Amino acid sequence: MRPSEFVWRDQAAIAPGAQFAALLGDPSKPGTYVFRLRAPSGHRVLPHTHPDQRVYTVISGTFYLGFGEHFSTARLEEYPTGSVILVRAGRHHFQEAKSGEYEVQIEGVGPTAVVYVDPSDDPRTAKASR
Repeated sequence: MRPSEFVWRDQAAIAPGAQFAALLGDPSKPGTYVFRLRAPSGHRVLPHTHPDQRVYTVISGTFYLGFGEHFSTARLEEYPTGSVILVRAGRHHFQEAKSGEYEVQIEGVGPTAVVYVDPSDDPRTAKASR
């Protein structure tokens, strides 16, 4: 797939502003998947987990990722373009576009999901309660 063929969409499980492009497979179904996530400067994804192990590759920008059940800017680690990060299944983590837009490629074996530590942080829940 060429970058010009990517179809960028909003992702309901992520706070508004970030976009998602499915490149291979379907993350909601069994099997290998690959997708890209890009987020604008200042965007945050609050503490959450996934049921599957994932490999993140930073395609552009600087990706800030932290581990734990509570968001903390002090716990964010800086991953520049080209970095590769393994996030094990069930590990609490959070992220921020602290210094400009970033794009990461995420690979795993589905089905996957986003499970927020605090359900009130889930944008899907917030939409349902409006």
